[in-house]
Amino acid sequence: MGRFNFCDGEKAQRNNYREILINLFQKKMVVLDIVDEYQYLDNELIEMLTVSIEPYLKEFI
Repeated sequence: MGRFNFCDGEKAQRNNYREILINLFQKKMVVLDIVDEYQYLDNELIEMLTVSIEPYLKEFI
């Protein structure tokens, strides 16, 4: 199984990251579509990230 890379941001930025990472690393990318409006270590953001990535992390456990 491949690893996952997570990012957020504008569509053009996501597409750019996706193209670069897929071409360089041949990894699967998951886009979480979380708006970049949170402060560093914001509790709500941490909860959203935890819930969003949990199904993908289970593949590695």
